[in-house]
Amino acid sequence: MANVLVTGGAGFIGSHFARALEFMQCGKVVVYDVMAYSSDLNRLNDFKGIIVTGDICDIEKVGSTLREHNITQIINFAAESHVDRSIEDVNPFLRTNVFGTVNLMEAAEKYWLESDGGYKDKLFVQISTDEVYGELREKDRPLDENAPLKPSNPYAASKAAADQFVIAKTSGEGFPGMIVRSSNNYGLNQNDEKLIPKVVRCLKESKDIPLYGNGQQRRCWLYVEDYCRILIELMEAEPIGEIYNVKGASSMSNLEVACKMREAYASFVNLPVDAVSHIAFVQDRKTHDYFYNIDQSKLLRMGIWPALKRLEDFIDEKHFFIK
Repeated sequence: MANVLVTGGAGFIGSHFARALEFMQCGKVVVYDVMAYSSDLNRLNDFKGIIVTGDICDIEKVGSTLREHNITQIINFAAESHVDRSIEDVNPFLRTNVFGTVNLMEAAEKYWLESDGGYKDKLFVQISTDEVYGELREKDRPLDENAPLKPSNPYAASKAAADQFVIAKTSGEGFPGMIVRSSNNYGLNQNDEKLIPKVVRCLKESKDIPLYGNGQQRRCWLYVEDYCRILIELMEAEPIGEIYNVKGASSMSNLEVACKMREAYASFVNLPVDAVSHIAFVQDRKTHDYFYNIDQSKLLRMGIWPALKRLEDFIDEKHFFIK
């Protein structure tokens, strides 16, 4: 059985994944997290595995953690991920997303090659994003894994750079790496700076809901628990050296999401829609891509079903407002 290190495991997706792994009763599950602003141990209240506080840029700490727990698989969720923050200051994104990824691979390489069997039954999964492909229009065809990378904001550029380092180490040195690029995730316990939790907070506090520009920026929305299931299936298949796109089941604009959530909240509190928070359009941010759209045919050819839950249905269930 695999012993898995989940970096960024106190973050939104990482915590869901760590708990899903534990439920699947794989080997040892070790959460490794720097406990920054977007980390929250409350997300791991029902997690019975091991939690290590550490920075992926600290090669000694990473190495000692790999050795202590005999780690055979690493899945790297650790990342700076907020576009607005990357525009304000790119340095934390370069440090965590690029240097941190390289550091993890170097530590894994050293430990695995010194252990019995070398890279046999070892796996490093780099969690990436559809943003590395750049902006599309609705009329454009979805992009597959062979499409050129054209990031248009500092966050996406840092993730694209990390991907290239993983590709180079995998293809050039035989490192057991794999890359997964997903569309926007949603679900419970997401950080408040993301769109959906921000809308929830505004509704609960009876504040205007700020939307950039005209709110027409469109995203494909992927339910986090569906994503975790797909990741586990991919890790079990161990397709070393491959890149996979994972696409959400819903395509909605930011305005459509906010309007749908207003309607659901009005129903939840038994008020007319006009009596709850209103939408306020604010100045658009720089490098605000209109649409990301990826082709996940490769995943389907693996026999792995894509995400099933639609964002519209999840909003209608009103789980956001109960928390």
